[in-house]
Amino acid sequence: MQLDLIRHGEIEDKYKYCGVTDVKLTDVGWQQMLKACDRPNNWKKIITSPLSRCRVFAEHLSEVLELPLETDSRWQEMNFGRWDGLSALEIMEFDEKNLQNFWVNPYKNNPPGGESLKSMQSRVLQAWQDLLHSQKSSLVITHGGPMRIIHCHVDNYPLHRLMNIPMPYAGMQSYKHPSLNAELSV
Repeated sequence: MQLDLIRHGEIEDKYKYCGVTDVKLTDVGWQQMLKACDRPNNWKKIITSPLSRCRVFAEHLSEVLELPLETDSRWQEMNFGRWDGLSALEIMEFDEKNLQNFWVNPYKNNPPGGESLKSMQSRVLQAWQDLLHSQKSSLVITHGGPMRIIHCHVDNYPLHRLMNIPMPYAGMQSYKHPSLNAELSV
């Protein structure tokens, strides 16, 4: 069994916190995704976040590869509340201290009116466990936040430092069996 997680490609508002704000991939983003997914695989299904920056490409890939597609909102990006759809510079104008605290330790400092990292972690890890128990090699098209959560979980990396994990557009993480055996018992 192999599980591949891929972050969506470049988006139109790439300098903004687009958690639940629904934005599209740029042409560059489409090319990044096509290139990243153009490799041998043994996927049996594709799972996607419902946000269009993931879902539209997932629909395309599902059709091309003739694989079943499942939309799962647990793989959605964090809801950044009042910050959603704004750039860091825009947020700094009215909420500099909270933003800086979030950068230092997102686990203890939630976006105002948004989702806590603990809540996001819970939903993403539940989706991960369901995926592991399905025993099907799969591709998950998701966002940087959920991928960082899985990275921290699998590699025992401190969650409060997840902002230090680089997550490029169309970056892929692969997890292969038997290394997942320990995960199945969690």
